Parts: sequence; structure tokens; C-alpha cells
Amino acid sequence: MIVLSVFLALGMGCQQSAPMARVTGTVSLDGKPIKKGTVRFESTGRPATGRIENGAIVEVTTFKDTDGALIGTHKVAFWAFGDVAPGDANYMSSKSILPEKYNNPDTSGAVVEIKSGVNTVDFKLVTK
Repeated sequence: MIVLSVFLALGMGCQQSAPMARVTGTVSLDGKPIKKGTVRFESTGRPATGRIENGAIVEVTTFKDTDGALIGTHKVAFWAFGDVAPGDANYMSSKSILPEKYNNPDTSGAVVEIKSGVNTVDFKLVTK
């Protein structure tokens, strides 16, 4: 049990000390800001996830709140859904407003290089 605890502590410490960078930016669809959604940055390491709020990429997180993304090349995926009826807790029940290709980092066509410091990335998605 002690060996497992030490292994987990060392493993987590190594991951969290990986070079990270802050990520901000925008996401639009056909020139209009996406009201609400999710963006995911995938690299060879642990992926980072952020929220899309009124077109802005916010709170990009890999290990802990707002720590950013690992430095390196990332394929990017996006999710955004139409308006949900008031009181409907199941936001995933609404229809996606994005073409399906954007839900997969391998087909979205979006690739970014995250460098040391603050990174501003802008994604202009299109329906056709």
C-alpha cells in the first residue's frame, strides 16, 4: 500500500510539473461567436479542456483549474449545442450547432502550437 501511494505521488508530481502555458482566444461559427461550448486541446500528453463563453475561450485546464495546456502541438476539437429550454438540466439533449467533423480532433482540421507564455488562438469554424 505504501509503495502504491509513493508511486501515485511521484507520478502525479511529474505530470503536474510538465511545461504549461495559458490559452485564451475565440471561437466563431460562420463569423458569429459561439455562445456556449467546450474546446479540447489534445497532444501526446494529457489533454486540456476549456469553455467557450460568448465566443471567448476561458478556463483552459489540464491538471488543475485554469493551469492552461501542455506546451507543444495540439489537435483541437469543439462542441456547442443550441439553446436549452429553461429548467432543462440535460443540456446535451439539444442539437449540436457544429458540423460533426469539429467534434473529433483528428477531423476538425484545427491544429495549434502552444508556446511558453500566454497563447491567443482564434478558430473560425464554418458550416460548409
